[in-house]
Amino acid sequence: MTKVEQVAEVATSGKWKRYLPIAMAVGFIFASLMMVFGWALAAPSGAAADDDFHQTSIWCPDPYDGTCPVRTNDKGQPEVEVPALVSSASGCYSFDWEISGACTSELEGKTVWTSRLNYGHQYPGGYYKIMHLLVGDNVYASILAMRCVN
Repeated sequence: MTKVEQVAEVATSGKWKRYLPIAMAVGFIFASLMMVFGWALAAPSGAAADDDFHQTSIWCPDPYDGTCPVRTNDKGQPEVEVPALVSSASGCYSFDWEISGACTSELEGKTVWTSRLNYGHQYPGGYYKIMHLLVGDNVYASILAMRCVN
């Protein structure tokens, strides 16, 4: 009996058929996780349409708790200072398919003031406070951790 015939015999035996649904479920879960983690690694900061709002809200879950510098703008709204990669990353590549997300490297080490955050509690703040635990000195690593946990 050849190796191919042996494998075919095992694959079609009743013993193997019992484990097939479990093997398929594990394979599906593994493939799904790989797809999500692949996106998390490949997508630049600011890749989602509202990343600036949600990332800023994660960096500063409550603008008045001291986690970020805060000031009031001309409209009376709070503005917070966050890394430019958090709030302005998509500005360099959005709407121009010829520019890659690598342009975000120009924003490293810079900060910006923005009022695009969850200051009026438009969304429940628990999510932002939990994700804030993943904020660190490295913006890229923080965003990757948040995407993987999310």
